[in-house]
Amino acid sequence: MKESFVFHSEYIADLPDEYKATFAMYAINYALYNKLPAIEENTLEWALWIKIARRIDQEQEKYESIKAKRALAGKKH
Repeated sequence: MKESFVFHSEYIADLPDEYKATFAMYAINYALYNKLPAIEENTLEWALWIKIARRIDQEQEKYESIKAKRALAGKKH
C-alpha cells in the first residue's frame, strides 16, 4: 500500500461541481489502494475516469523508474 501520491488539480478541474468530490475519491482510492471505482464501463463517467486513471498510472511508472535509477546509483557509490 502506498502512503501518498501527487494529486493533480487537472484530474477534476473540468468536472461539474457535483462530480468533483466523487472523482477525487476515485483517484485517491485508485492511487493509494489500487481500487477501481464502481462505474459502468462504456459510459461518459467511465471515459472521464479512464483519463484520470491513465495519468495516475503514468505518474506511478515515472516514480518507479526514478526510484530504480536512484537505487542503482546508490549501489555504485
